[in-house]
Amino acid sequence: MLLGCSDKLPPSGGVTPDGGAHGGDGSSSSPVDAAVEPDAFVDVALEQDYDDVATALASVVQIPADIAIADGINMAYGIAPAGFTNTSTGVWSGTRDTIAYTYTYHCEDVSGGDTYTCGPGTDHIHWEVAANGTAAMSAFAMNEDKLTTHWHIRDIDENQPRVEDIGRFLITGRVLADNARLQLTIDATWTHVRFAPQPSLPFDGSIALTIAGHRSRPASTPTDRDFTMSAAIAFTAGPATITLDGTRTYSVDMATGAVTRI
Repeated sequence: MLLGCSDKLPPSGGVTPDGGAHGGDGSSSSPVDAAVEPDAFVDVALEQDYDDVATALASVVQIPADIAIADGINMAYGIAPAGFTNTSTGVWSGTRDTIAYTYTYHCEDVSGGDTYTCGPGTDHIHWEVAANGTAAMSAFAMNEDKLTTHWHIRDIDENQPRVEDIGRFLITGRVLADNARLQLTIDATWTHVRFAPQPSLPFDGSIALTIAGHRSRPASTPTDRDFTMSAAIAFTAGPATITLDGTRTYSVDMATGAVTRI
């Protein structure tokens, strides 16, 4: 859990608030009585930290994770990443925008045979990703965006690609709404995350994440804070949801990355 502090600031602009958790002047010298609104004692800086982490997670799930998954699904169907170079057997490298990707893979057919020739008859693909670069999203600017994974993308032969297994993000960036700078190490596990055979956005499944981070925000007291946090992202055919520490929940438009506290 994040550690609380006594600073009282306006709510973060990067996340649309629900209107119930951000008010008050933060005075702590008077006893609580019926005349004092409960929200007067909400740690607004703490809530901003949650909002900022949700904003960052919505961005990194899009870039680089979903891009790398889409390339893996296409490779499983025998379609190599456009513009990439086959540098050695089972290895493709290239760039998308300002991020460099290296993919290491092999496919397995329905009888368990390994092959580097994917396509008809492929049951699943082992898809390892090393991505590194920068990304400027609408709400979060990343000057370091790293991802390493070992995914299995299954059910290819059933035309229902399903992503499983683990990855790690190393992220440094700035939340544009409140100028908070975040350094995040995120360990993630994908479970039954479904995509269409022509992949675009996930529509089912979940990601469980553990986060170790550092936040620096000029307007907050303290300016710097170290924290740990748990997160869960659940996908549907509509908006995804992000839940932080089991208590703060956000709706995410996966097409735009817009985040709203609910």
